[in-house]
Amino acid sequence: MEIYMNMPSIGIPTDKFNAGTEKNAELYEYYYQMHSNVFLAYRQDISEDINTAKLSLRQKRSGFVSPLVSEQIKSSRLDAMDFDYLFDCSSTATVEGPALTYCLAKNIGLPSIKPIALNGQAGTEFAQCLQFLDSDTLFRNAVCVLNQFVSLPDTRQVENGYALADAAVATLLSNKYIAGFSRFKIVSSVLKQYKHISEAVVSAIEKAACHSIDWVIIHNHSESYSTNLLSPLTSRKIHQRKEYGQANFGCGDVFVTLDDLCKKQQIAGQNVLLYMIGRYGTVACIVLEAIIQ
Repeated sequence: MEIYMNMPSIGIPTDKFNAGTEKNAELYEYYYQMHSNVFLAYRQDISEDINTAKLSLRQKRSGFVSPLVSEQIKSSRLDAMDFDYLFDCSSTATVEGPALTYCLAKNIGLPSIKPIALNGQAGTEFAQCLQFLDSDTLFRNAVCVLNQFVSLPDTRQVENGYALADAAVATLLSNKYIAGFSRFKIVSSVLKQYKHISEAVVSAIEKAACHSIDWVIIHNHSESYSTNLLSPLTSRKIHQRKEYGQANFGCGDVFVTLDDLCKKQQIAGQNVLLYMIGRYGTVACIVLEAIIQ
């Protein structure tokens, strides 16, 4: 099945990107960036209102993402009934609260859409989304959201990697080319899991290498991961973003870098390899063909 993707909309709450060290209960009510050392300090200040804070975080998360999705839908000029699925891909640690995906569907004016939540891999959820769509012969259009919001009571620790950071990405996927809107064609998608990252790197890249690759974008996970990936990719152009260079945006990370690449290079007619890193040795390679408008 052919799948087309438009230019993703990127949202990064920059006003909260560097969380201050001042102890302020109001900070819990907003999306903010959390470095592991700062997290340990804030954790000592959790009050009895933490459940209220979690509920507020959930509501504000949906409020931050909704405008990005609405922008995509408006630009596509598609009707609400033209959409089959809403994929809510998230690297955010699961916490108690309202059903986020259903709330998002309602907020973007698509209450009859089929909402599907994908999470748990912290990087490869988009590839799982593509696998699902590839198996559905009746698929027409889908909304795909990729997001990560780090907030209490998230207890994930950053070990030898870049700090987890907040970002939301929204894009539309279609089974046909939409003139003036579709920017990429999904050429291939490979999802692998191995015990050793070196095996996963070689296998996934070899599978994608049957296609001509002009640019490579690597998940900004850690310096060590980037080093392991660069050696088998030396013959290609590697694009690494300078802005937010020490931040890991989870399952939306490669799309932040893709947006940066498109702003700095003319890539129409070229193929871009997105390399995503998930948990437990899971990796994904997705090849995009930048469509000549």
